[in-house]
Amino acid sequence: MRGRIALVVLASMPWLAPPVPAQLPPATRYVASAFGTYMTAGNALVGFDAAGAITTVVPLVAPNTAPSAIGMAPTNDAILVWDVGGVHRHDITTGATVFTSLLTGGGTIHWGALDEDGGMIWCIGTGPTQGDVYKSLDPAGSFTTRLSQLPLQNLNAVCWIGATGEYALAQYAVPGGNVYVMGRDGTILRAIPNLLELSGLDWSPWDLQVYASNFGLGSRTGIYALDLTASRPATLGPVGPLSDTNNSIAVLHQPSSRLLCAEFGNSPQHLWTFDPATRIVTTIHASSGQVGFSGAAAVRDRPLWATAPWSVGGRGDLSVHFGPARAGDLYQVALSLAVQPGIPVPPIGRIHLAPDDVLRASLHLGPPLFHHFAGRLDFEGRAWPPPFVLLPVIPALRGVRVFGAAVAYDLRGIQAISNAWGTTIQ
Repeated sequence: MRGRIALVVLASMPWLAPPVPAQLPPATRYVASAFGTYMTAGNALVGFDAAGAITTVVPLVAPNTAPSAIGMAPTNDAILVWDVGGVHRHDITTGATVFTSLLTGGGTIHWGALDEDGGMIWCIGTGPTQGDVYKSLDPAGSFTTRLSQLPLQNLNAVCWIGATGEYALAQYAVPGGNVYVMGRDGTILRAIPNLLELSGLDWSPWDLQVYASNFGLGSRTGIYALDLTASRPATLGPVGPLSDTNNSIAVLHQPSSRLLCAEFGNSPQHLWTFDPATRIVTTIHASSGQVGFSGAAAVRDRPLWATAPWSVGGRGDLSVHFGPARAGDLYQVALSLAVQPGIPVPPIGRIHLAPDDVLRASLHLGPPLFHHFAGRLDFEGRAWPPPFVLLPVIPALRGVRVFGAAVAYDLRGIQAISNAWGTTIQ
């Protein structure tokens, strides 16, 4: 969608009807945001089952229009959709819809992502505040601040870099734009130049690379792996009709390092996965004018996340939510100082933690440091009361990066593994 935002027509469209509850059928595995004056789904959330069949279409009503990015909320019980002027939340448990205006200064949001502290980060691609980057400390858009300004630059995508806590920003430009690495204070640290029309970014805990989708045309499309240390891109593929006008990319944390990709362009528009290790493409859905994909996410793909920043001498809160399918299972949370080499648990996936002293302490010490790190999931698949850490008053902890993961298990063994997560202690 980015680069084609001028196509949006908001006058007298059928999706400006009264809101429809966003309760997603239990079979829904993936949710896409459809962008579309010219697509039969219109501006909508579209759910798909694991085989790619459409399970639901939820119209995005005014002022929830022209979606540009989509992701799971930090509590894993809602879908966040960033549109041209704000963000809205579709609660996948209750169906409630909440809209909160965000600071855009009259500009248009081109991409948004979840921040490691339970808030959000988003970038402005067009309009008076083009080139601005904003950050909030919660998923409702409260406590919002402008993090950085890159005047007159069409910022088309942003993601959290889990290994460092920094951010990657994609500048959309023809024939070539930059990917910037930005510190948590908004400082631009370095750039990878001359990448073509990038439309999506996401970080992978499997190999610590940032992956990018390309919105170019024909032979210029593809999936890129970005080495942000060496400032060097590598084209992975695929190239051709399947990836024409790639519009989104998301790393699927379990059970393997697959990338979820969505295509906006000519019919049929595809929802597909790509495995960076094997280069295998798996088509999930191929619509015929139904869905102009502007973003895609796997439902309940984020069982573990923080709900606020972690600070020395404070309380570090976590949300663990594996969903109703794991209700009644036992759970365990652990922390570590690294996400690699990880702990393989075939065929379930990989626990993205290093087997170090912090991991062993988080498994065995318990209070007064680690609270509710083990227990039984409730009927919604949540750890309740939520786990938390009481961080000691040790000034040397400031700036230390800590990583977390959670598993759900029963008498048969581990049944589910969370995503990777990390935070920088403040």
